[in-house]
Amino acid sequence: MRLIPSIFTFKTVPQFMSSYSQFLKEVLGGEKVKGWSKSFGIKSRITFRHVLKGHRKMSAAQIKKLKASLDMTESERANLDSKLKATEQGVSLSNTSPQVFYAPEYFFSTPIHTLILNLCGLPGLMTSEKIQAILQNAFSLKEIHDSIALLSFHHLIQRQDDGTLIRIFEGPITLPSGQRSSSCHGYYQKTFEMAAGAFDLPLTEREMQAFTFRLNSEDFPKAKDLIRKLRHDLSQLSSKEERSAVYQGAVVAFPIYDSRPAPQLLENEL
Repeated sequence: MRLIPSIFTFKTVPQFMSSYSQFLKEVLGGEKVKGWSKSFGIKSRITFRHVLKGHRKMSAAQIKKLKASLDMTESERANLDSKLKATEQGVSLSNTSPQVFYAPEYFFSTPIHTLILNLCGLPGLMTSEKIQAILQNAFSLKEIHDSIALLSFHHLIQRQDDGTLIRIFEGPITLPSGQRSSSCHGYYQKTFEMAAGAFDLPLTEREMQAFTFRLNSEDFPKAKDLIRKLRHDLSQLSSKEERSAVYQGAVVAFPIYDSRPAPQLLENEL
């Protein structure tokens, strides 16, 4: 089910307005979008498009009517007001993209969102049907549709007039600072399932390494640093301008047995 966009999710008012108009279009049809823009004094579709892109300012009267057209809670209206006041003279609606997207906890419960986001960033025409064909062996049709809706809702991808999907956010995606989510376990588990299904791919198209090694457990933090450096180095390859493929990867290391005696607890720690 298509979620009603919330002002809290967006950094700027044009981003919220763009997502809200897309919601109206998908749920109620294009005429509803036209009626909504007319309700706050914008009759031209071209003018409305310029407003959504942040290229045109709205007058104070139009902003007042815009606020009246939205069914918002008190806290949502306060958030909208603060975003408007934070812009130049309260009416300049800059559409500058945030440098970092702080994802909600459930975003990393499955790799489908990052997979579709990266597919939409490839050159060529990426449509819902093409994404379904690519991911049909790993995810259900509903999971794919829900993910596309979620990415659109968070203004990470956008559906063009011709139906193609494009990635519009290129910054890093992370959880808020200090937040550790157990829901990430689902991301790992699904990645390992997909890896098992890749055994039959030609060796030239995949890389799989599994090994057992001995280590002083005090040196394990160094091993973790090496794994993180590998991920960083791979991300540097990913940052190149020309990218034609999407890969899913995972590196794991975990203890099987530690011969050191367990630390003895002092009496006052029992």
